[in-house]
Amino acid sequence: MGVIAVCFTINPRNCILNYPDEDKKEYLGEYDAFNQIIRDTALIEGIEIIDLAKEIPSTKDFIYDSAHLNEEGSLLVADILTKFLTKGL
Repeated sequence: MGVIAVCFTINPRNCILNYPDEDKKEYLGEYDAFNQIIRDTALIEGIEIIDLAKEIPSTKDFIYDSAHLNEEGSLLVADILTKFLTKGL
């Protein structure tokens, strides 16, 4: 099993609602680019990745703000990690 890398996305309606539209676009663009670098590096290095940006719905049901999961999000991540770590056992 390779090293696990995780990344997640944000819902722009959450914490950056009060930012000017151009700032939102720039922030989300940089965030998406960062996540893509993780994906690309994992592919090049042959590292398995858990891509939480694709696994966790970007809604307030799971994400508290741009950087933190709420309780439901944490439980979902725990389930995803458990399934990943125990596959093949």
